[in-house]
Amino acid sequence: ESSKANADTNPFEDHYGYGHQVAMSGDGRRIAISFAGKDGSDRTFGYHIDILSFDGSNWSKERTITDVRRDHGHDYVVRFQSLVMSSDGKRVAFSDGHGIAIFEFNDVSWVGITGIPDPYVTSNDASPRRDVAREFGTALAMNCDGTIIAVAGRAPGMTFTKMYRMLERQENFAKGIQWVLFGEIHDKPWGG
Repeated sequence: ESSKANADTNPFEDHYGYGHQVAMSGDGRRIAISFAGKDGSDRTFGYHIDILSFDGSNWSKERTITDVRRDHGHDYVVRFQSLVMSSDGKRVAFSDGHGIAIFEFNDVSWVGITGIPDPYVTSNDASPRRDVAREFGTALAMNCDGTIIAVAGRAPGMTFTKMYRMLERQENFAKGIQWVLFGEIHDKPWGG
């Protein structure tokens, strides 16, 4: 017997493209689904992610992640290029071509954690833009517990895959997270 979770219960007006990107936990009991839509309160268009879980009988929505604002200085609406979920279903990462936003489930709710900024954006880039010459996060892969993320992309004159490892550190009685580059593969130059 099948169970359905209805996208029409979504609070966003004019939503479309439900399922443009989808990711699933290793046991198939949690999924992340991206979609676009207008927020009913202020009618701004944005990209969003629904997190749903299956209890053995029914699918239910755990959270809708809306118009993500990054913690690494970029303030713009996410345009999905890639979406990935850890095998344990407790971490989800997504990219918009200029950085990786990451959320994790802390056994109570989904919370945003430190993301991975685009290493090719300089502090002089006042408003990052979609640029065919630079895309960070065109594809993502994540290990089973979400502590290692591979990020593919392209920058002027090359394509690349960068591997990041999550490090937890203690800061003033609070736990902090940092993503450290520990591997990089460059391909032949493209477009030339």
